[in-house]
Amino acid sequence: MANVRKRLRRLELHMTDASGFVPHSRQWLEHWRGILARLLARDTSPDLPRIPIAAFRALVLGDAGEGKRTGQVERRARPPRPPA
Repeated sequence: MANVRKRLRRLELHMTDASGFVPHSRQWLEHWRGILARLLARDTSPDLPRIPIAAFRALVLGDAGEGKRTGQVERRARPPRPPA
């Protein structure tokens, strides 16, 4: 089973998404960061692609670290409410 996992990890390193980059790599993050910056600058070019949810989460929610490739967002505890 460990051999299968190792082989899957190697394959995942070579998989790319619509951007042509390996998801969660430095180049991938920079590509989507540029696209997001253009969107936030209200660029209305028709050539802007749709941002994948994984890229949005990595850039906006900050879960670009290792082990977050499952697409799950870590839930953070809310601060306690002040007494009413």
